[in-house]
Amino acid sequence: MNPPITRKPKLHFEKHEKPEHISFDDRANFRRTLPWIQFTEARWDYDDPSQIFILIGDWTVLLQGHNLGPLFEAIELRQVLRVKTMQPDQCDSERDSFVTEIVLTKVPSGDLSKNKIGTGQLSLL
Repeated sequence: MNPPITRKPKLHFEKHEKPEHISFDDRANFRRTLPWIQFTEARWDYDDPSQIFILIGDWTVLLQGHNLGPLFEAIELRQVLRVKTMQPDQCDSERDSFVTEIVLTKVPSGDLSKNKIGTGQLSLL
């Protein structure tokens, strides 16, 4: 009997070598494109690996999902072109990387210089 063939995990986000922007699509209410040049920071906490927080321009972005390590690495390299939400039943493997929810929140004017998402002072939800 042959051992089962394991496939490479699927990354359910689109990458590009040097994208000028990143698009977020919740597939229900919005699709928003933001310029990478305004990227400030991203945070992925080890105690809750199902969330990534991004500050880009005057927007905070909360990405919730499964196996987000590969997505965070692509964000670090500014290689993410597009992120769309998916439901777990749309994926084939526990090892796949996908986003189940995207929350965009506009930061009030003037608050960007005082607040960073890593300080705990900025409310993202």
